[in-house]
Amino acid sequence: MIKNPVVIVGSQVRTEKAEKAAKCVVEAFGCRTVVTSDGKGLFPEDHPAFAGVYMGQVGIPMECREVVGTCDACIVIGAVFSDYSTTGFKMDLKWQNTVQVNLFLLF
Repeated sequence: MIKNPVVIVGSQVRTEKAEKAAKCVVEAFGCRTVVTSDGKGLFPEDHPAFAGVYMGQVGIPMECREVVGTCDACIVIGAVFSDYSTTGFKMDLKWQNTVQVNLFLLF
């Protein structure tokens, strides 16, 4: 049973204008959320679920790193992981418990 999920929101959410949909996912699951550095501003920072900007081992605030590192399930929405956004791919993600949703505009 999943007790401590987290949603990571990334820059593709902006590209696809899916901010409201991402917020609905977070609220439906009732879980914490973080944004990637290039996704800053895509989730309301005054929302009770918001935990910060996740950049691997240097997430701001430190609570952000803990939220991701202690989750038992992770939903990644529109994040493009790079050495920049993860500070050298030093992430605390448990990939076996992660679902990654990439967003692309279909013509």
